[in-house]
Amino acid sequence: MKKILFTRVLLFLSIVSYAQKQDSNPITKTFKIAVASKTQITKNLAIELVEVLSDSRCPKQVQCIRAGEAFIVVNIYKGEEKFLQEKLEVYPKKINEYALEKLSDVHSKVVDIALLPYPNGIDKIDLSNYCLQLTIEQE
Repeated sequence: MKKILFTRVLLFLSIVSYAQKQDSNPITKTFKIAVASKTQITKNLAIELVEVLSDSRCPKQVQCIRAGEAFIVVNIYKGEEKFLQEKLEVYPKKINEYALEKLSDVHSKVVDIALLPYPNGIDKIDLSNYCLQLTIEQE
């Protein structure tokens, strides 16, 4: 009798443990945010790409001394209210930890940020063609 009870308790605990591990795996999503459009990231977080101030990223097929960067302005909304307007720097080859922190909240963590399209050195990119791409892990 004790063996059966012990086995059932052990089985129950292993099932509960497995279920908790399944729930803790984050879901990765990618969002593309066009200029002047507000995109809902979570129930309480939305982000709007207001403008691209400058884009000095080294164009494709060109060898540059520096990789360059782009400066953007975003509005961050908590709920329906604008919480913060922030000027962020986007690098082509590395992650800006400050930007990731500003764009994350309690339920979602921004793990990658990119500004698209990437310059080709030939065509000037019109402001309306830019979009901010965020890769987010959600619980």
